[in-house]
Amino acid sequence: MPGSSQRVTRSASSKANKGKGVTSSSRLLRSSQPKPADPEYGLEDVDYTTLSSEETINALLERNTDPISEKMMLILKGRMGQEVSDAVEKEKRDRSLVISGLAEWGMDKPLLQRKKYLDEQVADILDTLKVDCLPEVVYRMGKYSETRPRLIKGELRHISDLPRRRHEGNL
Repeated sequence: MPGSSQRVTRSASSKANKGKGVTSSSRLLRSSQPKPADPEYGLEDVDYTTLSSEETINALLERNTDPISEKMMLILKGRMGQEVSDAVEKEKRDRSLVISGLAEWGMDKPLLQRKKYLDEQVADILDTLKVDCLPEVVYRMGKYSETRPRLIKGELRHISDLPRRRHEGNL
């Protein structure tokens, strides 16, 4: 059936043997032999290119009987999620700006005026640096203090909005 999705589930014997440390000679013999193309496994007519990475690993786990390979695939499955999260976080950090030392209006001014003033200050700095982009988000970090201004954090839409010299350290 093209276009339909099929759910992969472990067989009852696979579930029963999982976690029991079954290492019988018959299981070890089976682990080196591929499973037969059998409708019982339900994966023969699946277009594997349409499966997500997680679905592909689940399909491999279902067909696999080698405990070492299964353990390695489970480790790989766990790492993939973390690597994606790390990549997203890194990309977000790469788009971030932190500015220090900009004067801060007192808390006696209305919020909208303070926000507008902050946005204008950040825009002036980006113009000076010849960055032709306004940040999506600009805010001050930390607790207000009359003795020193808080840090300012901004996030650009794209990493390409930053000048090429960014890798040299501070802008």
